[in-house]
Amino acid sequence: GTYYGGSAGDEGDGITTDNSGNIYVSGSTNSTSLIATSGMYQTTYAGGTDAYLVKFSNSGVRQWGTYYGGTYSEKGASIVIDSIGNIFLTGYSTSPTSIATSGSYQSVFGGYYDAFLVKFNSSATRLWSTYFGGSGMDFGNKISLGVNGNILLTGSAMSTTSIATSGAYQTTNGGGTTFGDAIIVSFTINGVLPVQLISFDAKLANNSSVLCSWLTASELNNDYFEIQRSVQSAQCSVNCWEVIGKVKGNGTTNSVHGYQFTDVSLLDFARSDKTINLQPTTFYYRIKQVDFDGKTTLSDVRVVNFNQEKNDWTIYPNPATNELSIDVSSLKNSNEILVEVYDLKGTKLLSSNQKISTVNTITLDINNLDTGMYFIKLNNKVVKFIKSN
Repeated sequence: GTYYGGSAGDEGDGITTDNSGNIYVSGSTNSTSLIATSGMYQTTYAGGTDAYLVKFSNSGVRQWGTYYGGTYSEKGASIVIDSIGNIFLTGYSTSPTSIATSGSYQSVFGGYYDAFLVKFNSSATRLWSTYFGGSGMDFGNKISLGVNGNILLTGSAMSTTSIATSGAYQTTNGGGTTFGDAIIVSFTINGVLPVQLISFDAKLANNSSVLCSWLTASELNNDYFEIQRSVQSAQCSVNCWEVIGKVKGNGTTNSVHGYQFTDVSLLDFARSDKTINLQPTTFYYRIKQVDFDGKTTLSDVRVVNFNQEKNDWTIYPNPATNELSIDVSSLKNSNEILVEVYDLKGTKLLSSNQKISTVNTITLDINNLDTGMYFIKLNNKVVKFIKSN
């Protein structure tokens, strides 16, 4: 048996073991010392009451310890370990900062008390974390792993919004002045999305191809993207989505990455299906992200309509490095157009009059632009692009 604590109040609430018999304990602490070990995720007491997480060997020797909290109060209530040693901790927080990671399910504090869910690897490096709660008092009390790898969380909630999902068993709070209602929540193993999408677009590049482009802010265990197309509807069943290409992902990264795929088979596709008339034809696009372990997520659906899009112009690649191309094949009725590039402050950086009566593509030299986000204006339409290294 052992004590664990400093000179102030310390409490143990959650406990579990991994496959090797190592022991993990969570709880809350007001002690400013004797809790965290050097080099861990949070070595300093943040204030109020902090949650903590500590690992012991099966013989009771401390391996590491970390605080987890912001300037107000947190409690670590329950822990679970997966088969490869990742640690999932739930509890509650009253701190509006230092809890959730960018791009997580709920990165903004809901108010009063929020449940939280955080994932660490076996070395106590935080991988992601999210709040879960509305404007009332919401608590995470117990946690478990489902057979499909999902994270199951239960607790209580007094909030009347931001808790239940559409079509769930009970979508409205039944009331109660002490704890509110019990809650049951399921998260994917990687939080919400293993890939955080900044954007995903599908645009008509010319009269026979569609350019799909997307940006990611971060990726986790990402093997590849699968580009899918449908001609039925955005809500069609899985069988009506055709896989038209794959693009390799970047594994695990916290850097911005841009991807592109051009669907050049629309004319052949339309000719091969006698039920489809290319003018007008509406096509639906989405991307499916696939992990190395086979788990998948789907993006929102983008719609391309030939009648609505054919007089448009498109830019590629996006992000671009040294040159930016503008497909103007659908603007042949114009003899001369003005192309302008602006920064985020609205400062004009490039301006060029282009004669397009004999060309399909305009090429801009952007080698002198710094890395960042810009806007290109043509025929009074503005499109955003990114200059990358």
